[in-house]
Amino acid sequence: MKGFMKGCVITAIVCMLIGVIVLTASVSTLGWRGIRNLVRQGALSITAANDWGLEPWLELEETKAEIKGSIQEVQDEIAEELGSLSWEINAEIQEEMEEAALEIKDSLYDSVENGRDTLEEGIAAYRRAGGDSISETVASQAQVKNLDIDFGGGALYLLRSTDDQIRVASVKGKIQISCYLEGDTLVLKDQRGRRISDYNDRRVYLSIPDGILFETADIHVGGGLLAVEKLEAKDISMEIGAGYAVLGKLKAETIRGDIGAGELLVNSGIAEDVVLSIGAGHGVYLGTIRNNLDAECSMGAAELVLTGSSTDHNYQIEAAAGGVMIGDRMYNGLAIDSNVDNGADSDFKLDSSLGMISITFVE
Repeated sequence: MKGFMKGCVITAIVCMLIGVIVLTASVSTLGWRGIRNLVRQGALSITAANDWGLEPWLELEETKAEIKGSIQEVQDEIAEELGSLSWEINAEIQEEMEEAALEIKDSLYDSVENGRDTLEEGIAAYRRAGGDSISETVASQAQVKNLDIDFGGGALYLLRSTDDQIRVASVKGKIQISCYLEGDTLVLKDQRGRRISDYNDRRVYLSIPDGILFETADIHVGGGLLAVEKLEAKDISMEIGAGYAVLGKLKAETIRGDIGAGELLVNSGIAEDVVLSIGAGHGVYLGTIRNNLDAECSMGAAELVLTGSSTDHNYQIEAAAGGVMIGDRMYNGLAIDSNVDNGADSDFKLDSSLGMISITFVE
């Protein structure tokens, strides 16, 4: 009997040792989560787990699982709310940008008509005052290759002369400008600096031969009015501060326009490449761009009406909170970054931060 009892005790001790070994191995291999899964699957009874002192750890694991589940539910709810809010914001931005695009298109025709009227009025006033007969001859066409203009305020008109002479005149107000040759560059500078004044405060006329082709034409206008009947150059660069510039016929390999808070209207342009940078102003370009366009609009608006088709160009479009419209397709919202590859040789890079860029094509 004693031998039997001794054997039972030894067997019990061995079983306990085996249980401890299995428990240690299980915890090492599976972790407490694995032990909990064994309990859930019935491979380990709750009674045995409690007998082995695992109840506190099992409760801790259950609590941790509940907390993680609650956190995940909150995260899912937040993600859903943010997604809904983002959609609502994008929808509002799209609606506002579409309204802005329509307003810009409606104002386009008024801008074109006003620009033409302004140019025609200036030409008529010049002719009434005597035209070339009141002008001072500065140079001949053969002497000039480049044009450099720095004009402050008032009204400056670039008109076509009837011969090969370049002339300057002031119809109203004291002339207060310098116009001279510097090497092969025709320079016109405002002696008053870039002071802003009313269009009718003074009118300055620079008449140039109809067939002249400049190498470069650099034009800087602080305020007031710049009206150009016709200008041709290999490279044309215009900087418009707070003024208004209207150009009738413009032809160049590269046209650059930098507009601060002013307005630029190109009524009939032909260019290989065009670069536009608009701050809070308004730029309008009607005509042809054969190769590339780089348009950046911070808070203002750019309106382009171009010959050809939208598929003639590839597009790289970026918009922070602004909008870009190509034909009837609107790209707007928050942090838009889109590329359209039409397999074309021409690339249009369009970047609108808070402004609006609209491109319409006419066959």
